[in-house]
Amino acid sequence: MLNGKNVFGVITLVLLSVSLWTIGSTGAGYSEDKADAVATHARCLNNVKQQSEQPAPRSGVWPCWHSQLTVSEYQEPWGLVNALAPSGGYQGGLYLCALAALLLLGLRR
Repeated sequence: MLNGKNVFGVITLVLLSVSLWTIGSTGAGYSEDKADAVATHARCLNNVKQQSEQPAPRSGVWPCWHSQLTVSEYQEPWGLVNALAPSGGYQGGLYLCALAALLLLGLRR
């Protein structure tokens, strides 16, 4: 038999599950983006190495500066934490609702 406490517990469980799924998918996306950025930078460095073996006229611009900037964003100590932080919209509301439901559930017991 479902009473108010059980229904509230189920709602809390659903909110926590969706919150964890959102955090997991964001973390997986961050890891994929980081791997792509590192691979792109490695390809660029490899191309520069191959071009340096065959001298050709070149401008003074570092050819891999864009990929180096992208990789440096992923080297920051709090990069993953910043990526997991809610950017606004539904994520922040979802986390807040899950936290409130968890606290209320704890207080009702």
